[in-house]
Amino acid sequence: MSVSQFNARAKPQQGDRFVFAVVMLLLATLLAPLLDSSVKLLTATLPVLMIASGRYLFQAIVLWPMVAHRHPGELWRMPDAKLQLLRSFVIVLSAICFFSALRTTPLADVVAIFFINPFVVTALAPIVLGERVGAWRWGAVAAGFAGVLIIIRPGFEEVGSGTVLALAAGVLFGCFVLLTRKIAAGSPPLIAGLLTGIVGAALFGLSLPFVWQTPTLGEVGLMALAGALGAAVRSEEHTS
Repeated sequence: MSVSQFNARAKPQQGDRFVFAVVMLLLATLLAPLLDSSVKLLTATLPVLMIASGRYLFQAIVLWPMVAHRHPGELWRMPDAKLQLLRSFVIVLSAICFFSALRTTPLADVVAIFFINPFVVTALAPIVLGERVGAWRWGAVAAGFAGVLIIIRPGFEEVGSGTVLALAAGVLFGCFVLLTRKIAAGSPPLIAGLLTGIVGAALFGLSLPFVWQTPTLGEVGLMALAGALGAAVRSEEHTS
């Protein structure tokens, strides 16, 4: 087979992969507000650390049988283990900042501030990933952020701790996206999502003796929903 014939065959595959990545990213974007809303409801009655622990525990529960079926044994011999753990730790920190912001700040404001993460990704991509970022990409990010502000019309009446926490969540999530992109080629998305769930449940689980409050059946259901949505969102983002 000649080089030209190989390239002709490769291009459709690359195009299909790009379309698949875009579809997965859109699905993750559509599911994320459901996850945020379920957490917002829980913050009215449960401590943030307990919500986070339950959310990541259920994420691990949902993904464990899938990993066991599709990637048996790979969790314990995965490449880039240090980066995987760092990635999991960063998203856990982002989640606790986001959940904490929801306790005192309207959801629309938190989401608007959180969308600082594309700017973080765009600014750090040349340093972390060695990717070139042109003016048109900066323009697209700015336009997207403006569109978010127009749609949800946040109040921003005052800058408080919730604003700072939401900003920290967005910056940390941008770092999480960069780390995900860096390890994407060598790690199946299900394993990455499972590891995030395990790390999150373990870290937040340490706080349970100090914040424990017996949840109602409805609250357990919401945490299970948040965990399932988190599993779907994280896996789709990693795939894209």
